[in-house]
Amino acid sequence: MLKRLAVAVLLLVFSVSSALAYKILLLGDSTVNTPYLPEKDQVQSKLKERLKTLLPGSTFEVVNGGQGGESIGPGAKSNFIEKDIDGFHFYSRYDQVIKANKGMDIIFIRYGSNDKNNYSAEEFKKRLKNLCERLKKDYPGVKIAVETAMYIDPNHTSSKTPNEGTRAVFDVIRAFAKEEAYALDDVQEALKTATEAGNWDLRIRSDKVTLDDSKDAAHLTDTDKSWWSNPHPNVKGIDIIAGLEADTVVKLLSTGK
Repeated sequence: MLKRLAVAVLLLVFSVSSALAYKILLLGDSTVNTPYLPEKDQVQSKLKERLKTLLPGSTFEVVNGGQGGESIGPGAKSNFIEKDIDGFHFYSRYDQVIKANKGMDIIFIRYGSNDKNNYSAEEFKKRLKNLCERLKKDYPGVKIAVETAMYIDPNHTSSKTPNEGTRAVFDVIRAFAKEEAYALDDVQEALKTATEAGNWDLRIRSDKVTLDDSKDAAHLTDTDKSWWSNPHPNVKGIDIIAGLEADTVVKLLSTGK
């Protein structure tokens, strides 16, 4: 009896120790951070849920390292990477994130929406490359995926060309992924596809607290459609993004690239 119990314990220990555990870091701006959503509806929670279903034999820690208003930098009001001013080194959020999050296996990078206001698309590409190189140095063997960001439904916004502002920088992200052989999550394209299929309600409303269509009826006669102009994802948008990221995680872990 004791012998059988000992064998059972050893098998349990082997099973637990052989389970694969991975750590995932999400970097980016407010489209990653989404502090207006309950934590259960934020992308780190949704991604973890999907991975639990797709890869039940593994465990995942998913860290949301996004921050609103942020650009890769330097040269912006809110920078992620460090900067030196007159010879004095200022520790940036990059240093804080690296210090707080050891041993990451996969990193998703979603910048560009704010960067476009601070430097050209080509300058953004240089900063994105620099960020990826630094991450590979700080996390040897890490797998990196770069992402585009939001698609704005032209029929539910006040702008006549709502996606023109991000076109150049998102095109650079797509080209960069191909050139550097990084995984690409084309969030903008996925949201566009969903929108054109009739699933257009993927963003919060302009008051920044309404997360769904519960108050839309009061704005149906608005002439400027600004009620629908907020560019940040709601839960439905997050579901699409988390689905993309989950598929990428599965691919990266299965191919080793």
